Amino acid sequence: MRLIQSLMIMAALFVSTLVSKAGADLETPFQCGSEFLAKGGFRRITLPEDMAEGCDIWVINADSASGKRLIGFPSTVNPRLYPGQAVSVVRRDGRWFAKSTPGRWRINGPQTVRVDALGDDENDGLSDDTPLRTIGAAAQVIQRDFDLQQATPIIAVSVGQEFTDPLLLGGQATGGNLVQISPYGRGSFTWTTPGPCIVVGDNAEIDVRLNQFSATSSIRFQCNRSHARDSGHIFVHNNGVLDMEGTPVFVGAGKYDNAIYFDGPTAGAALMDGFLVDGEFDSLLRMEEGGGRFRIHGSIAPVSRPEGTWYPWRVSEQPRVGRMVSIHGASQLYLNGDPQLTGWGSIGTSIVSGQALLVTNGRRIPGGAKATQNGLIADSKR
Repeated sequence: MRLIQSLMIMAALFVSTLVSKAGADLETPFQCGSEFLAKGGFRRITLPEDMAEGCDIWVINADSASGKRLIGFPSTVNPRLYPGQAVSVVRRDGRWFAKSTPGRWRINGPQTVRVDALGDDENDGLSDDTPLRTIGAAAQVIQRDFDLQQATPIIAVSVGQEFTDPLLLGGQATGGNLVQISPYGRGSFTWTTPGPCIVVGDNAEIDVRLNQFSATSSIRFQCNRSHARDSGHIFVHNNGVLDMEGTPVFVGAGKYDNAIYFDGPTAGAALMDGFLVDGEFDSLLRMEEGGGRFRIHGSIAPVSRPEGTWYPWRVSEQPRVGRMVSIHGASQLYLNGDPQLTGWGSIGTSIVSGQALLVTNGRRIPGGAKATQNGLIADSKR
């Protein structure tokens, strides 16, 4: 009996030495046949190379809300070990091999993934203290690592900063296709990219919810800086879906630019609060062949520029737009808000063509609208 008690005490002491503490990156006292219980928040765990042949080790993330970064593990192991997950490795022929790896991390409700310009893409992104650095990394984490269970992950991006990488979303085996992006805090962040800031397609859905954390927060889109034709700041294609709440600002790159570009078959979009416009555009909304139903609630309006304020364009020059909307194919656009008629530097005539439908609900279009090639402009959908 005393021998058994002594062994139990020794085992308890052994396990206690393998429980990580808060502080610097872990110097892990791995021993063959051990279970390493990782606790104390986000930590980096390095697998040693000097272990004996046949040595096997379990690493368990015993935290409920923090991930762990795995370093030196086999390439088949996800370097992020999420809460409640475990991985088992064995040493053979001088290398580590995975015996057991976790699948996607199952979340049971909305999960926030934090992004901050001072973050690190090797972090877990699960807290304000461990944000990722880029929006693209957050999208990869969600699409590669999460089992959403129809919950909505939220990419929460710090305000008052500028980000220069795009958000690329495609339909994935994540247990849900909807991803949300929101400014984190009161204010806005600037998004500047050579091409589109957001690309969504292949049955994925993006919810640009600007008012998630503050009713007045926004995003300043400065995208498509390469000024590519047939592109835009938000690019939706192949059954992608776009929803937007709150009022962003789109800054045009030139006469070929589009604020929101729909290419090919798309299910549609809903803009609940309209948006503000600066710079120069071809079209604010361009819908190519393929169909889809689109709704705009709220106003589309030029920015208000105080006299004497310096901008990259000449002082007092207002936005120049080729047309508010350009609709082609079987697309349908319903206006449920009043576009602003004045304050534009210039704005041309909107085009509706090729079986497309524009329902104005009695609202006037700045610059007017023209139907061609079997396009239809109607006051109501009846």
